[in-house]
Amino acid sequence: MAIEQRKNERFVDVGRVDAPELCIFPGILEDISICGSKIRFPANFDVELDMDINLAISPNASNFSKVLHLIAHPKWIKNHENETLIGFKFLRSPGTHLLNSYIEKLTLANAEFNEEDQFLCSVI
Repeated sequence: MAIEQRKNERFVDVGRVDAPELCIFPGILEDISICGSKIRFPANFDVELDMDINLAISPNASNFSKVLHLIAHPKWIKNHENETLIGFKFLRSPGTHLLNSYIEKLTLANAEFNEEDQFLCSVI
């Protein structure tokens, strides 16, 4: 499902994110767009905002089984008690074409969901 209206549609999504340069534990994908994502890590740590990070994102979608290998730049960081939330901007990466395909699948799924929702509302 899409959240907030931004320049690029952002989708609530779940998946595993490996970023060994940042954390030995895998992160959890919270949302994603063609331009970036929000990822939660189960540890508290600092991140330099001027470094590029290699991310391996494994979406949970049953119709998409490939790992997205992306280079990302941290835009913001929020440390909480036992976790770190990071907003990333994606840079041109080896996995950019796969990311485009994945976003297309999310866009189509969101459109189908909205059509079904509108149909159900008109029936009730």
